[in-house]
Amino acid sequence: GKIRELLRILFSLEVSEATISNNITKLSGVLGPEYEKLKREIRKASVRYNDETGWRILGKGSWLWAFISDKSAFYTIEKSRGRKVVKKILGKKSNGVNVTDGLKSYEEHESRKQKCWSHILRRFRNEVFFPFKSDKEKDDFRKLRNSLRLLYKRAKEAKENEGASVKLREKYEHKLKRILRKDYTGKNSEKILTTIRNQQDELFTFLEFEDVEPTNNRCERALRHAVVKRKISGQNRSMEHASNYC
Repeated sequence: GKIRELLRILFSLEVSEATISNNITKLSGVLGPEYEKLKREIRKASVRYNDETGWRILGKGSWLWAFISDKSAFYTIEKSRGRKVVKKILGKKSNGVNVTDGLKSYEEHESRKQKCWSHILRRFRNEVFFPFKSDKEKDDFRKLRNSLRLLYKRAKEAKENEGASVKLREKYEHKLKRILRKDYTGKNSEKILTTIRNQQDELFTFLEFEDVEPTNNRCERALRHAVVKRKISGQNRSMEHASNYC
């Protein structure tokens, strides 16, 4: 409707919404080969930033996936948030590094991985799952938060000053293990520690590769325009139109 109004005001063109929709479908067909080319470029990229957000097709839940590299951006809307989508887009394995927020759908994909530090540190601010039973639990929670924040800050500074290397990655993985060996009381600390222990081998990949970032913020920024559209338009009414949008 807004496109129709824009064409009327700027160019005195009177067209129906159906005409606009049909032309978008035609354009999607014309751009189809370029769309597939983007998928191939994403597969070959040395670094990919991957994320997904909720989407609706005729009111039913689906997912908008984004795969971002330095030179390419590939979007797809799928009914699933599972590992089959990752395999469909990225293949079974790749040589590049996948930067993700920790979604398990990426775990079976054979590649180097970097887990997002922002998602981990954000949990100390947003996710206190259980009431603190004592001051010691609260103090231990703060100590863990401060230790991880400081470690992350120093790791970024070390990469900037010394350059990326395997030796630097191993150094900070060792520092992280020293933090994890300490005793932290309370369910809140333990819940975050469980996540970190599961991801500890994939938290400092960015120290080994110069062009790998430690967070998934690049992909989150790439999804912003879609989130704005989602709020305005109610998303899509068919899978065909969802594909056209991608």
